[in-house]
Amino acid sequence: MKFILSGIRKLILRLEEVTPHYYDALAMQMLGGL
Repeated sequence: MKFILSGIRKLILRLEEVTPHYYDALAMQMLGGL
């Protein structure tokens, strides 16, 4: 159980590293579309 929780925590940290770039690109697309 503890292993699963640590795995989920690592996955969340990985997503937090990647997601800001995704949102930046999405924001740029939306600004470009306006």
